[in-house]
Amino acid sequence: MISNIALKKPVFVSGKFNPYLKMCNLETQNNVLGKLKLLTSEAGNNREFLQTCIYDQAGKMLGEEIFSINDSPRTMFGFDIRVNRDLRKCGARLGEILRLSSIIEMIENNAPSLDIMSKGSAVYFHSKYKFEPNLRRFDQSEIALKTIIQNSKGKWPEFESEAQRLLDKFEKTEDIQSLWQARSEINELLKKYVSKVLADKSIQGEHPFVLGFDMTLKKDSVIRNKEFFNSLFESHGIDYKI
Repeated sequence: MISNIALKKPVFVSGKFNPYLKMCNLETQNNVLGKLKLLTSEAGNNREFLQTCIYDQAGKMLGEEIFSINDSPRTMFGFDIRVNRDLRKCGARLGEILRLSSIIEMIENNAPSLDIMSKGSAVYFHSKYKFEPNLRRFDQSEIALKTIIQNSKGKWPEFESEAQRLLDKFEKTEDIQSLWQARSEINELLKKYVSKVLADKSIQGEHPFVLGFDMTLKKDSVIRNKEFFNSLFESHGIDYKI
């Protein structure tokens, strides 16, 4: 946490094409890079996509997120979040700041959830912020189960055997309804597996996801974990509470 720094409230602006939206602009304090600005706007003349960019004091863009918020029904989807390659391991936590910005926008725009398609390399990053597996495609389920089996061999027999059981069930079932029911079991197993890996950072390299999958952060989960998120807001000099 940054000490002796006045917290700054987010500033919300309306869109040109989407006046019903609250787009979040932030000023944050960073232990590594100093003062930073996050500006959210409609991406060019595109009515569908929103873009949050993070800038340093010299006006250099350090990272961005592309996402959408739709009105009927109210849904939110994150398409891409990225930080300049040379800044990913400098301790500035830029990805975290971008994620916090999108969580503020989810809350302020009353979206029930934020859905993303995570890259395999980013599954553990998103999971730290309470995203959970929400596989929607059958090919994702098969690949995820095979990954758990491969990663758990000789280490976690309980995960290896359960993943194999679900894979056998999945491969032998032709009924679509039964496949959808199996999907919920697969999501739950993935959630437990990811949580176990996150509990020990030193082993994450031994449990990679080569391919990614759909993940969801529910508004209810953010509210249940409000102390966790409020602490993160404060640590970046953001005056916002869930």
